[in-house]
Amino acid sequence: MQITIVVNTGENVGNRTELEAKEGTPILLGRGEECEYLLWDEVASRRHALLEVRGSELWLIDLGSANGTWIATAAPLPKSLEKGAEGEALRGTTEQRVDRQRLTGGEKIRIGTTVLRVETDAFRKRSTAILRPEKSAPPLEVLRRVPWNQVDLGAEVSTDAKRARRLNDLIDQVRAILGADGGAAILARFLDGGCDLLEATGACAVPCALRTDEPLWREQVHAAPPREAPHLSRTLVERVRAEREAVVVADPTRDPQTKQHESIVSHGTRSWLAVPVLAHERLHAIAIFTTAPGAPPFGTDDLALAATLGQVTGLAIASAERLETQERLLAVSETAIRDPLITEDPTFQVRIAELESFARAGGPLLIIGETGTGKELLAKRAHAQGSRPNRPWIVVNCAALPGGLLESELFGHEEGAFTGATARRQGLFELADGGTIFLDEIGELPLDLQPKLLRILEESKVRRVG
Repeated sequence: MQITIVVNTGENVGNRTELEAKEGTPILLGRGEECEYLLWDEVASRRHALLEVRGSELWLIDLGSANGTWIATAAPLPKSLEKGAEGEALRGTTEQRVDRQRLTGGEKIRIGTTVLRVETDAFRKRSTAILRPEKSAPPLEVLRRVPWNQVDLGAEVSTDAKRARRLNDLIDQVRAILGADGGAAILARFLDGGCDLLEATGACAVPCALRTDEPLWREQVHAAPPREAPHLSRTLVERVRAEREAVVVADPTRDPQTKQHESIVSHGTRSWLAVPVLAHERLHAIAIFTTAPGAPPFGTDDLALAATLGQVTGLAIASAERLETQERLLAVSETAIRDPLITEDPTFQVRIAELESFARAGGPLLIIGETGTGKELLAKRAHAQGSRPNRPWIVVNCAALPGGLLESELFGHEEGAFTGATARRQGLFELADGGTIFLDEIGELPLDLQPKLLRILEESKVRRVG
């Protein structure tokens, strides 16, 4: 019986392994080297479970593992979809711990933190339900045509002129935010657009620390208009950080939480809005304020508009950072991995086979040799023959990196971590996540950096500078 084991989640996600399952020859699953299917998962037992063929059936058997073997099975097909369906429809799943279970193909098996899908011939030949329109369906009738750049959505949604104008203004601001280049420019567009949309005096963005044991905020980095904004209220920013919610203070002199705070009242602030902007693992607290005498206080409509802009801004920053990461990855990654190792030496062939075995298991490898003996060629072979050949391959010449930038290049840095760190930047370790990073001339690293590198190799976790 030919089976395919696909890794859905875990260290080797995306890996597909073809195996021949024969009666009387079980396939052992676990993290021990003796297993036919090796799992790079510390939560799995060394001999965790096995796949066994009995006649024409495939069985999954747990071997008394510490954390158990779990299986997700498809819920029954609804009766309403059975008639006329040509196969399976979208199903829900349930997960349960099993000691032994007959597999029909396609089940998802969780071992530790790794989720596997076992595909059999029957599963691969399954059909899929297809929804087809009825032959008697009437043809489509076009009621109205509107050019995409001439849509007056506000007028279509509301007959109230002010609401229609604000909706169209919101759409214009969203377009401006999405058209900005980079996180700092996106934040600047939000601050400027938010002031225009809400007719506010000014706005400022403060990067907040997500960890409660760190200072609440760093120095203010953005303001609109570009001048010193009033001193921020720690109460408002703390609430944004803790609850991730947008808040409005219509009148600070009357609000019980802010009227005693000199930081707001002494600057003549008439009304405040505080909005969270979340992008990946970062949070900015956006404060929009008005100091104009007689200006109407912000209301719930203003809060909704600002919160909507905040959500769009967070998504735009995250997308810009992903694009920047991909561009940087393409710049430093060597995507063409050829196999330049040619040898007829039986001893060397044995060493290459051992290298490939270690590579498939995952984890760090140390290759030692004099200059010119082919350490990088062996590293390329390990990457190409491992479980992630199509993922990033990054080569770092440790001797060529400037000492002052070495830690930032390897580990990355946060915005404002040091002079010149105007934006968050992923390090080479993060860029290589899911693939392979080859540290050439690692012995040339400064001594004070080597313990930090050892910590990463031990824990597989990176903490950026700042």
